[in-house]
Amino acid sequence: MSHTIDYFFAPQSPWTYLGHARFVAMAQSVTAKVRPMPIDLGKVFPI
Repeated sequence: MSHTIDYFFAPQSPWTYLGHARFVAMAQSVTAKVRPMPIDLGKVFPI
């Protein structure tokens, strides 16, 4: 059974940077396909 992970992330976020390597390792450990879904935080939280 193949798994697909929708990976919602904000490229400009420091949390994305800090968690990326761990996320990739987890996805590889279960041989999941990752579907990247970048989001623009400026559109989510307008100033």
